[in-house]
Amino acid sequence: MKLSTIINIADKAYPDGLVGQAFKKGTALSKRHGSSAIDYLSGVPGVGDGLAEFIARELRDTYDPKAPSLEQLEEAARVMHNARRELVDVAEALELKYNKLRAKATTQRHRSKSQ
Repeated sequence: MKLSTIINIADKAYPDGLVGQAFKKGTALSKRHGSSAIDYLSGVPGVGDGLAEFIARELRDTYDPKAPSLEQLEEAARVMHNARRELVDVAEALELKYNKLRAKATTQRHRSKSQ
């Protein structure tokens, strides 16, 4: 399976089609600079959606052109599931901190009203 096929699957699942644009932009930059090893999204204007760029980069970086299609899809899904778990962990940590600060602010408000 071609990497572009995997990117197209991700692009169709993503709400605004920017995964495909990020991949196309990165591929063009990579060809222009003569190296597929460059991190094509660092230091260049993006497509305006960091998550779409991240998805394109992760799929590109973990793609094995010699692997059978089933293994390629399994790896792509594994990488996206790992990313999902990491994003959920970050969101939960942020929410926990928010809830702690909110509770502290509420307690301080009640104390100042009762004085």
